[in-house]
Amino acid sequence: MNRRSLLLTVGAIAVIFLLIPLSTAQAASSVIYGYVSVGGVSVNGITVTLVDMSGKSVDQHNVTSNDNSGKPGYYSFIVNGSDYTLSAVHNGYSNSHTIIVSPGTNNRIDLSIPTSTPTPTPTVTITPTPTPRPLNDIGGMVTSTNQTSYVPMGASNPSPTPIPMWTPTPAPSVHASVTLAPTPVPSSGIFSNISLWLIGMVVAIIAIIAVAAVVLVYIRRY
Repeated sequence: MNRRSLLLTVGAIAVIFLLIPLSTAQAASSVIYGYVSVGGVSVNGITVTLVDMSGKSVDQHNVTSNDNSGKPGYYSFIVNGSDYTLSAVHNGYSNSHTIIVSPGTNNRIDLSIPTSTPTPTPTVTITPTPTPRPLNDIGGMVTSTNQTSYVPMGASNPSPTPIPMWTPTPAPSVHASVTLAPTPVPSSGIFSNISLWLIGMVVAIIAIIAVAAVVLVYIRRY
């Protein structure tokens, strides 16, 4: 009985060691996803390029399409922890973003591509025109029936009334706000992870069967 217990224990430990690398590789995978918009509108058919800044993996490409809810402009990548740069180009205009990805995380990056470079609106400045002084207003002595007073020169020259300056009100900009954050749909990289997991399970089952066969043979002999 002691030998049988020892064989079962060794078999269980072997299965555990076979499954540990698979679970570690599965947990280390991360997702980069988001939406690409052109002029504030999400658009399908735009190629998004993912560059690994550390050089550990080759560049990846993904074309935007509809997500699970039917919203256009969606993309996703399955990656490991590293520094990445995302970029998208449309009709000569582009947008890029650099991100540091930690293992086992979901990272949303939305890329907005402008349609044109905005031209600044000039500011109109109006210079006030001073009110001219009347020609016959020269000042001097003013005599009335009751009293005599002196009006200084230029006293009747009024100060120019400033004309208010007109400043154009900038037109409000309309930006599309994305509030929906659907569950990221991993691309073909997740199928490779599932295949790896299935292969590991098959190997583990074969190992268990082999250990069980050895135990049965041993029991029958002794």
